[in-house]
Amino acid sequence: MDSFAVTAFLALLVISGSEGAYFSWQQCPSTADDAALQVRDFNISPDPVTLNDNAYMSLSSEVTRNVTYPLTLTLTIKKVTFFDWEMRIPCFSMLGGLPVGSCQYDVCSSLEYLESRYGCPSEFTDNGLPCHCPFAPAGSSYRTASTEPIRIFLDTTGLPTIMTTFLTGKYRMIADVTDANDNKVLCVEYRMNMTS
Repeated sequence: MDSFAVTAFLALLVISGSEGAYFSWQQCPSTADDAALQVRDFNISPDPVTLNDNAYMSLSSEVTRNVTYPLTLTLTIKKVTFFDWEMRIPCFSMLGGLPVGSCQYDVCSSLEYLESRYGCPSEFTDNGLPCHCPFAPAGSSYRTASTEPIRIFLDTTGLPTIMTTFLTGKYRMIADVTDANDNKVLCVEYRMNMTS
């Protein structure tokens, strides 16, 4: 295969439509009933999300049972490409050793690091959402107010243009959280679209 054919093939893999609503979510079917954190509603807007601009997340959830720490997040990210083929984004380290992509994260340590570095965002404190472990016991609920969703800024200004171009497109993600006893805490699958 010559270099032009390879380039054309890679371009087709990266190209995906950015028109119309795409965001959707569901609890993972295999764990929908036994997860400790039951998500009742989840939304990210606008749709598509624009890089280097604000995006907003709202949620409603209920803690159905206590969990044992530490918590492990297994994040799987797949880019939806040409003909709905999914390309798994590997786990790699950014500057400073921060893992990005389809990686495993220690939830409590990651939250502590982010809180110590950036503080707890007002969108969290205003909504009663925790920025560190432990989380609320069974019977508690977390809910963002409709007027104060969580603001997220997707800053890609420090990345090379080719990387920003690659980030645009449609994604399917699975966030799977287990506790120290390997019991399911949360499992949510969602789809989102990013544009520049």
